[in-house]
Amino acid sequence: MIRGLQYVSVPVEELAEAIRFYRDVVGLRLLFELPNRWAEFEVGVTRIAVYPREEDEGCGGDVAFLVDDVGREVARLRERGVAFPHGIEAFDLPTGGGRLARFRDPSGNRLELVERV
Repeated sequence: MIRGLQYVSVPVEELAEAIRFYRDVVGLRLLFELPNRWAEFEVGVTRIAVYPREEDEGCGGDVAFLVDDVGREVARLRERGVAFPHGIEAFDLPTGGGRLARFRDPSGNRLELVERV
C-alpha cells in the first residue's frame, strides 16, 4: 500500500548551483549533501532531492510547491531573479481550484507554486 510521498528527485546540470538555487532563492531547508552526488531539502512532510543528471537521462516532470499566497511567493522569488513567463494563472479541477505560477530552476526543470482555494 502506498502511504505517501517519500521524496521527489530532480536531475540537475550543476549540483552546487542547484543547491544554491533551492536553498538561497526558493528558500528550502537543506537537510544534507553528499558532495557531487545528492542533496535533499525539506518541503513540509516530504523532500526534494537534486542530483547530477546522468548521460542517458531525460528531463523530469513538474515539482509543485503548495503555498498559502502565490502572489506573495512570486514577488519574493522575482526579487531574487526568478522569471515567471506566464505570470499567475487560475485553474479549476474537479478536486478544486486555485492559482499557480510556473518557473524553472537553473537546469531547466519546471517548478510550480500552487495556491489552493
